[in-house]
Amino acid sequence: MKEMGSSASVKVSPITHRRDTVQTCNLQVAWKRHKNIEKMLYAAKLEASRTVKLLLLGAGESGKSTIAKQLRLIHLNGFSEEERLVFRLIIHCNVTESTLALLGAMTKLGISFSNPKIENDAAYLYSYMNMTGTRDHEFTPELVQVIDRIWNDHGIQECYKRSNEFQLLDNAGYFFGRLSALSGDNYIPCDDDIIRARLKSTGIIPTEFKFRKRRFVVVDIGGQRTERRKWIHCFDDVTAIIYTVAISAFDQKLREDPTKNRIRESMDIFKAVCNSVWFKKTSLMIFFNKTDLFEEKIKTVPLTVFSPEYTGSNSSREARNYIRDKFLALNKFKHRQIYHHFTVATDTQNIQFVFDSCADVIVKGSLESIGMF
Repeated sequence: MKEMGSSASVKVSPITHRRDTVQTCNLQVAWKRHKNIEKMLYAAKLEASRTVKLLLLGAGESGKSTIAKQLRLIHLNGFSEEERLVFRLIIHCNVTESTLALLGAMTKLGISFSNPKIENDAAYLYSYMNMTGTRDHEFTPELVQVIDRIWNDHGIQECYKRSNEFQLLDNAGYFFGRLSALSGDNYIPCDDDIIRARLKSTGIIPTEFKFRKRRFVVVDIGGQRTERRKWIHCFDDVTAIIYTVAISAFDQKLREDPTKNRIRESMDIFKAVCNSVWFKKTSLMIFFNKTDLFEEKIKTVPLTVFSPEYTGSNSSREARNYIRDKFLALNKFKHRQIYHHFTVATDTQNIQFVFDSCADVIVKGSLESIGMF
């Protein structure tokens, strides 16, 4: 007789065995497919993290295009000879535009020429511009001599000191100081000339370059009121924003609206940008630009012109920090850190240093945006 605790062998039918084997194979195939999909998604995320889309935003004449040109000089091959010839024409137009602006302001401000003969030079310039147009004229030796005499008149110099009271290009003093070089037949603009050349940004202008194993797409968009409606077309997939503020314009009015202070306009735009749901998770940096011009201006123009409630000193550091704090206080997303730098966009070394220091923040933002940080 068999003992009660003995075990009996259990036979598994061939059908059941085959079914289990098939199920195991199906699970292995499904798992392998799942891992392949994970690898593909990771590869896609990794590729996305290597593309950094950077928007340059700000009011008109704040230095956005200057920064874009600097990045091209730093990270690409600069400008071709053909492009430099185009900038030659732009620079010549900048000089004549600034001369006409000064002449127009003389009447507005009630300033007389110290040398009455300059009236003849002014008449010649107006006549020449009427015949040739402001953008089609030739920069002849005679024209350069006329402009040089106008610029060196003491009355014009007095008018220039009051340029905050009318619209004058920031590059005027620089190019008037280089008139003899600009007038040569063989004149080719150098990098500094190109950086300072002013051409109103219209439309959307991308600059692409490789940096730290990533593809940067820097998008420069016009800052004038008529151009801002185009901004929304660039809001998708933005990694970071550099918002530029011309702090030297604290005593100046807009070209588009002579009743609106330029810094106030810039604050209104920044408030809309930094509190937009589009950019709630976007890295945001402010470049308080044109600090070189600001440091000179603050010596003679009090900050109370911009903000009557300001009670600090007229030291450039205290005054610029006051403007900085005004902007930072506009941010409603208190968890977000807004990075800021004081910049001189016409200084290549300054922009290279600042951009390099921003790169880590920008790259971190690109990783966070796709869940890889």
